[in-house]
Amino acid sequence: MKQVESAQGFSVGQTLRIWAEPEEVHVVGTLYGGLLVEWPWRQPDPESRNRWAAMGFPLDPDDRRWKNTPWRLMPEPADLKVGSNCYVGIPSTVVRVTTILDLEGEADYGWLPRPEWEVGLCPVEDLDGEDAGYVMYVQSHEPIEFEVIES
Repeated sequence: MKQVESAQGFSVGQTLRIWAEPEEVHVVGTLYGGLLVEWPWRQPDPESRNRWAAMGFPLDPDDRRWKNTPWRLMPEPADLKVGSNCYVGIPSTVVRVTTILDLEGEADYGWLPRPEWEVGLCPVEDLDGEDAGYVMYVQSHEPIEFEVIES
């Protein structure tokens, strides 16, 4: 991996607004105080040494892990159980680009398409937070929209 200052239309320090319209998904399991939901935008990579099945979300709305993802479930996770249908989306959020990583080829994370770039984002309101922030994969099929607010 190689850290760069700008690539793929992003620059470190840029301020963006991100969002994703809610998509219906299915709760497929539980794990360590959380739920696992199917993730319709990534397909398993049959040639990968890693296995990809679902995305995990904490049940507790005050869990610090919520600072590590922009995605939100509707209704609240505590109201869901295995077999439930729910919606997952990203509410409009103002973020800062904190890092850009060139993965120097296709990374084997267990899903297709294999990402080649990671963009680190942190909500502006949490910039001082020690554990806050998340990664967006540039080649992903996730329906994340973004608007540049400040370059």
